[in-house]
Amino acid sequence: SWFADNFEAVTAKAKSCDLIHLVNMPERMFGHPHPLVRSFNVTGANQSYLLRLDGCFNEVYSRKRNSETRRANRRKDNRMAELGKLEFRQVTDRRELPAVINLMLKHKIARLAAEGVHGVFEQEECAMMQLLAELPDDGSPLFTTHVLELDGVILACTFGGWLNGT
Repeated sequence: SWFADNFEAVTAKAKSCDLIHLVNMPERMFGHPHPLVRSFNVTGANQSYLLRLDGCFNEVYSRKRNSETRRANRRKDNRMAELGKLEFRQVTDRRELPAVINLMLKHKIARLAAEGVHGVFEQEECAMMQLLAELPDDGSPLFTTHVLELDGVILACTFGGWLNGT
């Protein structure tokens, strides 16, 4: 139980560590519950997070995708470029934030309504999202918002949280 109680202190000593990857960890050790049983963990559906990153995106992309896939992706990229300028960006202008959050909620409400689900995002929830997004930023924000735009028109929005810079 010492390790489970002190795991955060142990990892804090690593300072620049973003991830600890433990493999083949049993649920029980020597007849006792595993000491990390109370630690946060995520089970991935695949091992896509195991990726050797180089300094060059094209090298990583070439290594992970065959020539046929790269050729098909180039065709898609060219067709997409014909539509206009596609951009994925983080919303950093806090004056833009309320409109982006409202649009995101409007999209969610419409998507749920199309599936027969109504009344999920009421006025109170929408107001809460606005308040969360507008929390003061002391240099380490709690939330982040991104948009996908085509020629400056927002097609999609995301709203997510930050934890330890991730």
